[in-house]
Amino acid sequence: MRFEVTRTSSRHGSQPCAEAVQVQVVEVDRRGFKSPEEYDKYLHPTRPWLSVGKNHRIVGGGIERDLDVDAWVVELESLAELKSFVEKQGPCIITGGWRGWRCELEIEIYDGCRE
Repeated sequence: MRFEVTRTSSRHGSQPCAEAVQVQVVEVDRRGFKSPEEYDKYLHPTRPWLSVGKNHRIVGGGIERDLDVDAWVVELESLAELKSFVEKQGPCIITGGWRGWRCELEIEIYDGCRE
């Protein structure tokens, strides 16, 4: 199973651990606006919705677009591999993936306070 990996103390984009490899994924950007024009009017009149991303669409309850982003991932094939990874990295937080792409879970290596 593929997990996105982040590190609490890392700056965005830096490799969170030696096992992580960087891949490009499609992130689905969802907003609760009825149309791209409504988004532009209320949120970003100088950076229109349609000027960023691809596959822009109106869906039930809002608008969506696809963004190409880089992510750090690890492949862990079993619960034993996950346990070993956590033991090596230290405290981790495992959550449901939030970016709208194929990683179902995210592992945050919790090495600093973020609250």
